[in-house]
Amino acid sequence: MQFDKTSQKFGKDYISIQKLYTGELYEEYKVKNSPSNIFVLKLFNKKRLPPKKIIKEIQIGIHLNKKEEEFSHVIKFISSGSELSSKRTYIVYELLEKKSLLDYLVLAPYFEERFAMIVFWKLINIIQHLHKIGIGGMSISLDKIWIDDNYNLKLSGIDSAQFIKDPKSFKSSLLENDFSQLSDLVLQLISGKSLLTIPQVQLLKYIEKEKYELIWKSIEMQSDQKFSEEIKELINFLLSLKFNKQKKGKLHEFLNNQAWCQEINSKENEDYFKETLKRLEENEKTACNYHFH
Repeated sequence: MQFDKTSQKFGKDYISIQKLYTGELYEEYKVKNSPSNIFVLKLFNKKRLPPKKIIKEIQIGIHLNKKEEEFSHVIKFISSGSELSSKRTYIVYELLEKKSLLDYLVLAPYFEERFAMIVFWKLINIIQHLHKIGIGGMSISLDKIWIDDNYNLKLSGIDSAQFIKDPKSFKSSLLENDFSQLSDLVLQLISGKSLLTIPQVQLLKYIEKEKYELIWKSIEMQSDQKFSEEIKELINFLLSLKFNKQKKGKLHEFLNNQAWCQEINSKENEDYFKETLKRLEENEKTACNYHFH
């Protein structure tokens, strides 16, 4: 393997292959400790980030490692330490060579409603499992949902997660706070647009007063698309979880009454999900080859 001129050694274990991200709080590098073992090294800027947040992220990673023997839909925590040459705290995570859902959306540039519903179904099962093992409050966005080699979803960004001290007594209404964030994610998948394109004050006013038809009028004008009543009803319900106390604890009741939800977990849909992503990958390769020649 060849390294570029910017490659550097981190401590005695890791050699940098490529810088992946630079921000105020941390940097990320693609690193290796042998020709076959390649990881992501997250290097923290302690001056910008309180030590407690770093410690919490490490603790959550260790906790997930202990609990994730049969469930592998979160980016795997490898190790942590502060013995690098720069004396900065670091965390090592597994590296996924495929793309995030945001990367696939750029290639799409939007997905069929069927695809979005499958993603939603996969995510609520992941969230439910995380809650059962004592983790909640993960920030879930398209750029933090990765696709592994077997086309499974894997979540990154455990730094935003929180420990649930007693999962058995955890209230379903709190669980639904995690589900409510999926409304914008589903909309982005089917339209390439975000709810944030609607002025925030106006959006909140529409939701509080349940004027969802005004939200959809704006969305359909912006995206020049029409959407089914099924997908509208799903997103409306997710939006209402934040504001309507009567809807709290009603997520499973709502889903049980949706015809599409009874059929979503099938081999046919799983094959469709994989083939959709594979087709985008092939289209990207064809486009690259065309421009190359």
